[in-house]
Amino acid sequence: MEPPKLSYEQEWVIQISRALEEDHLQDNDDEGLPVSIFSIPKTLISLKPDAYIPQLVALGPYHHRRLELFEMEHFKLTSAKKVQKKCLQHIKFKDLVNHIAQSDSIVRSCYLRFLEFDQETLAWIFAINASFLSEYLQTYSSETEQGSLTRISSKMAHLIDCTRRKTAHRAILRDVIKLENQIPLFLLREVHSFYQREDHDEALATMLMGFCKDLSPIKRSLTRIKRLAGSVAEEVESASHQMEVELSPLVEEIPIPSVTQLHKIGVNFRPTKRGLGSIYFNKNSGIFYLPVIHLDDNSEVVLRNLVAYEACIAPEVMIFTRYTELMNRIIDTEEDVRILREAGIILNRLKSDEEVATLWNGMTKSVKVTKVPILDKAIEGANTYYSKSWKARMNVIMKKYIVGSWPCLTFFAANIMILLSTLETACSMYNCSKWVKVP
Repeated sequence: MEPPKLSYEQEWVIQISRALEEDHLQDNDDEGLPVSIFSIPKTLISLKPDAYIPQLVALGPYHHRRLELFEMEHFKLTSAKKVQKKCLQHIKFKDLVNHIAQSDSIVRSCYLRFLEFDQETLAWIFAINASFLSEYLQTYSSETEQGSLTRISSKMAHLIDCTRRKTAHRAILRDVIKLENQIPLFLLREVHSFYQREDHDEALATMLMGFCKDLSPIKRSLTRIKRLAGSVAEEVESASHQMEVELSPLVEEIPIPSVTQLHKIGVNFRPTKRGLGSIYFNKNSGIFYLPVIHLDDNSEVVLRNLVAYEACIAPEVMIFTRYTELMNRIIDTEEDVRILREAGIILNRLKSDEEVATLWNGMTKSVKVTKVPILDKAIEGANTYYSKSWKARMNVIMKKYIVGSWPCLTFFAANIMILLSTLETACSMYNCSKWVKVP
């Protein structure tokens, strides 16, 4: 006779009591561990769910039970079998699961949400998903030896592509970067430590660097963002971060003319390859320096999730969010995109300039925007230059004296028309021509 199935409440009590008991026995102090895997604020998800919720593969526990993603479980199992055969030659996959289970309390502390899975189930989820992710990341490895994991099996060939060009491969790439679909990095390192090789840390670092390099739209910006985020995260508690993120939406917009408006008064745009910290407006020459950004079919997901991550981990910095707001304000139409593309600032791999304009115009304004001195100085410089230009002054004069007095001119013209109409009627009745002398 099978034992009765436990209710959710009973399972929850068992998990809590087990976690407290293990913490007491092992004397683990994980209270100081910062949360690193967050939940996307509802204000962001409601605007474009597909940009934040995995569409093909669930890697972390947040979306593990979504039925529409179960099709990928077969391919995850293929990766696990490959890890067992190629890498875990002298141990069983179960040993890897048990090793992960020993870090259960630490793993759970990385997640903002409570994970309702028991210890064994959660360990299996991470072991299987980490195996799949490892095989996927192998496409960013520089290794070519015969026995390497880089040899993709025939079952996985349509999903994992060493050239990184196939549609399915790029779809997985978009899911891997999503904030709620993450695996703790130290856990991925632990999995790699089980591989039968001495340089597992170096190999993992190479793959991750290649992954970030391929994915980053601004090639020099991610290191700076991570450094700024890390310094602030040490000073602010994760709980207060999340309370702040769950921001009534703000409707603040950066006051700055569009690219086309600035271009018409003589502003020139020049690319800089030094990241977000090099954004600068030269008031003397009228040159606006902006970092080079690469845009493709993955860029919107990357940009949105970077903004969400920054809001969670470093809400008092927000330099990347400020940059997206700036681009949102100066790009209104495809003409704005064309000017930046021809200047070498936007490298467009989308179908058209119109798609790029749509991408930037769709970026959310519901994340808190803070002051960023570097960007604010450039914005102020552009506004000052624009307001002092003679063309801008002429536009102001036209609006103030011509357009502003238009109602009076309309009234005056209407009265003239009435007077002329009355005169014509009178002349037709009294034959005005007899009073007019003809030479």
